[in-house]
Amino acid sequence: MGLHSHGKEWIKGSGGDHVHKRYYFHLGFFCKNMTLLEEDPPETYYQLSDLFSAVDIEDNANFDVIVGMNILRHCDLEFKRNGDFKVIIPA
Repeated sequence: MGLHSHGKEWIKGSGGDHVHKRYYFHLGFFCKNMTLLEEDPPETYYQLSDLFSAVDIEDNANFDVIVGMNILRHCDLEFKRNGDFKVIIPA
């Protein structure tokens, strides 16, 4: 992704305390503009205004990223039993 590290941070996890590189970023989404009353609304870009921080994690087969409440508090998140999910970003 080309992110540059901005220091290090101690993170407590199930395997104990470890030092991880810290990164800062802005987060945006390409999504359907559902505020328009059209059958097939156009895609639009939405960027959250906050500057977020994250730490690196080791590659693993269980997940690609952990999304924290600092990001989720900007959205409504819906999970279904079949594994589908929906992120609703307020207009």
